[in-house]
Amino acid sequence: RDGALRARFIERVLAYARWKGTVAAGVTRRRLATFHAAHERLLRTHDPTTCRRLGALVANAGKRPLRVVVADYGAGFMEALRTPAPLPTRRRAPRRPAPPAPRRSPTARPAASRPAPRRPRSSP
Repeated sequence: RDGALRARFIERVLAYARWKGTVAAGVTRRRLATFHAAHERLLRTHDPTTCRRLGALVANAGKRPLRVVVADYGAGFMEALRTPAPLPTRRRAPRRPAPPAPRRSPTARPAASRPAPRRPRSSP
């Protein structure tokens, strides 16, 4: 009946399946960080506060037993997805700003217009 409700349900089911697959493969601190990085935009659209909390949990994962961190992360992950994303952010998830482009000097020439370097002459 309600397409948005169905879409939210499917999104949560698929996210939970990805989480269970990660847990079944054996979670390490690195895999947890990779999983979080892959799902950070999704989490941020649903619940930015929980996303920040989970990011801090992953960042400090070395200070607590991994089993406890994984259990807390799984609960927080599903808690964040329980919160419906506002409609405008569902269409386009917020992104971090791109890093600034490196500055070029005004006198710099493109590589194609530079002369090829000369080889030193060998003495006879």
